[in-house]
Amino acid sequence: MRSRNTLFVTFYVLSITAAKAAPHKLPVIDTSVNVFKWDIDKKDKGTLMFLDVQFSLRSKQYVTLTVAKTKTVKRPAFISFILPGVIAPQKGLKVSFTDDLKDPTRTVSANMQFTESSGDTYTARAVDGYGNPGNKFDVFKDFTKYRYLILLFYGKGDKQKAVVVPLADFQTQYARLP
Repeated sequence: MRSRNTLFVTFYVLSITAAKAAPHKLPVIDTSVNVFKWDIDKKDKGTLMFLDVQFSLRSKQYVTLTVAKTKTVKRPAFISFILPGVIAPQKGLKVSFTDDLKDPTRTVSANMQFTESSGDTYTARAVDGYGNPGNKFDVFKDFTKYRYLILLFYGKGDKQKAVVVPLADFQTQYARLP
């Protein structure tokens, strides 16, 4: 799965770069629907959905998204964003959603704090699908509403990084869960 996502990210970045360099507008084909497939682990009480996305083109590290859903509840128990230990955790994580990657002004965003650390990873968790405690940013609603999730964070040395995740497969598979 990781090699498929690596190949897609490379292709996707190259296609966007080619489209920007061309003197006329070229349509960018969104092949992400076929590449960003969520893994599903069904249990008696519910389902876990997982997706690993390459941290950067030159890195062998991944951002892992996890969604836990109880069978009898419509909303997820949590949505986790697990990032590698090479980030600057004190700056937090900005979770943004958009339908148009070309227009960054048309996004919905919220800041989240990392609540868990294992040394190798940092985790920000949206319990019941909502952002930080006391913050009613509905992360789950936006997972189901928008085409793209954008995770913005800082790496070591205060260099800002972003990971873009198409949400089409998540939306299709989550809708099928009991």
